[in-house]
Amino acid sequence: MLDYIEIFSLVTGVIFIIMQIFQHKWMWYLQLATAISAIIVASFNHLWGSAALNLFFTVMAFLGIYRWKRMEERSEPDKIHIARLSRKALPISFSIIFLGGSLMYFILTRPAVSDPYPFLDSITFVLSMVGSYWLTRSYIWQWLVWFIADSFGVVLYFSQGLNGMGILYCVYILSCIIGYINWKKNGVYV
Repeated sequence: MLDYIEIFSLVTGVIFIIMQIFQHKWMWYLQLATAISAIIVASFNHLWGSAALNLFFTVMAFLGIYRWKRMEERSEPDKIHIARLSRKALPISFSIIFLGGSLMYFILTRPAVSDPYPFLDSITFVLSMVGSYWLTRSYIWQWLVWFIADSFGVVLYFSQGLNGMGILYCVYILSCIIGYINWKKNGVYV
């Protein structure tokens, strides 16, 4: 049963990322399906950081639906809407990565939690939080954050023997390159 859920997460995740590359607003609904199935897979494998991250993705999907609807109203038809990176975004994001990563690592190394890969799980968690938030804001640089986060995710999942999730994160890495190029080529700052 768990293998089918992992496969479902892989399929919906790939469709989600294709939709993200082209900034299709319905991608957020696929993110909900992918995140919920990934929560189940991560929980059964005691990857608590990954489970918490996918819970965060669920919340970000609702935020993304709301924000992108507002941005679409201000952007040109058939163009990708891109927001300029705010001055506060970088220092706040770096603080979240450092402080949040340290806190998550501390939590995941507790004996009661017994996460098998606390560093990989915590760094993937915080980078993905920032990437997801930046995606809801339509910052083009979210692709770089995702590239780094997904690279850690590949190592995390393959080291756990979760090949479906590892393949999904490899697809995510490739999509970061394609997504950045597409957003750069077809994007309009709003």
